[in-house]
Amino acid sequence: MATELDRKARGPESPVGLEDAHRIAKHSPENGELPEGRAQMSGGATHLPSGKSNGGAVKAEERSAKAEAARASLLAAAKTCLLEVGFANLSTRKVAEAAGVPLSQIHYHFGSKSGMVLALLKAENDRLIDRQRIMYAEDRPLSARWKKAVEFLEEDMASGYVRLLHEMMAASWSDPELLEDMREVIGTWQQVLTDVAEEAEELVGGYGPFSPTEIVTLVGAIFIGGEAFLLMGLDAHRMAVWPALEKIGQLIEAYETKA
Repeated sequence: MATELDRKARGPESPVGLEDAHRIAKHSPENGELPEGRAQMSGGATHLPSGKSNGGAVKAEERSAKAEAARASLLAAAKTCLLEVGFANLSTRKVAEAAGVPLSQIHYHFGSKSGMVLALLKAENDRLIDRQRIMYAEDRPLSARWKKAVEFLEEDMASGYVRLLHEMMAASWSDPELLEDMREVIGTWQQVLTDVAEEAEELVGGYGPFSPTEIVTLVGAIFIGGEAFLLMGLDAHRMAVWPALEKIGQLIEAYETKA
């Protein structure tokens, strides 16, 4: 996608150094002999001064940089606005105003409001998936990795990622195209956890009647359900989420010791 955006941002390429060629021709002596440093004519070809021939490429890079800057500004503004009003009330016009770019830039970069928020979610998701992979790859007990995952949940609640994820999950229920994208997002998390569960199965001597896939399904349900309780601010459940997650870690540790 980035390559396609770069191509669109550049637009049609103009003849490289054309303005320089006109300027040189205008100021050249009538006998065709040019002062040192000017273009020289040989066999009908115009050779432009060093440093001038890449003018078009420089301008193309500038346009590409501006396009990327506009895209980044829109994503940052979208996150701020979404956390303030939610996906249903999110206004693309307000996002464009907050980003300081024309409204048309949202349609150019993302196609729609859903496309814009999905791009934001995927960018955040990719970063956090990398974080999780690094953490799970460390040589530490499964219980310690569970504890770290709970700490990450606290960070992701504070950063707004969990709110963003649940907003898009809810929106996808009535949007088949968005639903496919959200399945992919959730699927990346499930795959990371499956890799960990399959590795840990041998270390702890199995999961009793549960398969690694079933364990991952339960873990996903625990976290997504806990996140929903936290986002809704249900006092009884909100107060119970964190100690419950901590006690699951203690159970894992006891199972490790027994194994």
